[in-house]
Amino acid sequence: YLPSSMLQRLVRLYDVPAERYTGRAVYTNTVPAGAFRGYGSPQIHTIAEITLDISARRLGVDPVEMRLRNLIEPNAIEPWQGLNVGNARGRECLIRGADAFGWQGRRRADAGRGRWRRGAGVASATHINGCYPGFHEETTATLRLLPDGRAELVCALHDLGCGADTTLAQIAGETLGLRACDIAIVPADTDSCPYDLGTRASRMTYICGEAIRRAGIALAEAIRAAAVLELNTEASGLRLEAGAVRRPDGSGLALSDLAARLAARGEELPAATEIYRAQANPGSYAAHFAEVEVDRLTGRVRVTDYLAAHDVGRAINPMLVEGQIHGGIQIGIGYALYE
Repeated sequence: YLPSSMLQRLVRLYDVPAERYTGRAVYTNTVPAGAFRGYGSPQIHTIAEITLDISARRLGVDPVEMRLRNLIEPNAIEPWQGLNVGNARGRECLIRGADAFGWQGRRRADAGRGRWRRGAGVASATHINGCYPGFHEETTATLRLLPDGRAELVCALHDLGCGADTTLAQIAGETLGLRACDIAIVPADTDSCPYDLGTRASRMTYICGEAIRRAGIALAEAIRAAAVLELNTEASGLRLEAGAVRRPDGSGLALSDLAARLAARGEELPAATEIYRAQANPGSYAAHFAEVEVDRLTGRVRVTDYLAAHDVGRAINPMLVEGQIHGGIQIGIGYALYE
């Protein structure tokens, strides 16, 4: 799976029609390891970016210019699986990143004459969002109104420390006029949770988030329909806001009060279940710039400056996105220098 995963990243980053790829998995005498942190992407991008730098050096072309000439355009069709790459903004990442980093000035700067020499480097990258079309990319989410006016979210997600619970609770909350802390997430259990492909492949926000958004919209509609009798108005004129269902004039009924009245009449509390099947797999794009100093005697490397420019689409939780970028930089430095 890893060799094919590597190819999928390569054809989404550069528009290179004359391309040949051979991948092979090899057993090694190292400590057993599992896939983590965007497996496939670091491996193929390391190979491709080094190759581009060698080509740029031989042709006398600036490394940034070399990449700009070959980066894929937005909404291009990649040649391997025939997928639309979406609004690919790798070019903008490279241009804006180079400007913010002061790329031209650093490239022209003196590398030094002593034991320590200074240099600057650049690399572009992309990563997928989900497993479509290689797997049956599908997930199910259920949202239901609770007696206390909160909402319960049932899906098969696992928060691995990346903030999935927070992000998906935000999505559910926005559709229902609730705070993220008012979304009670049921821990994933295969005995009770609906089907999901798994917490992997950067798919939680893009795939599970969309199922939750749709379930939230459906639940909001069910809540408005249930509130018609209590508020004596048309459902189309009601909105969910700040934990209440409100008329156009702002008056309304708290969701907890609505739930109590429905329960008193023996009615089931509103709930909604939605299944989402992915029909696309757009990627995220990035350009990273680094300045390092190298000890020519010992080979020690010091990272003196670093800049990352990312095309993340719409950030549901900007702080978590920044945390992911910081973590990725640390892992990348570890890959390059220590591991």
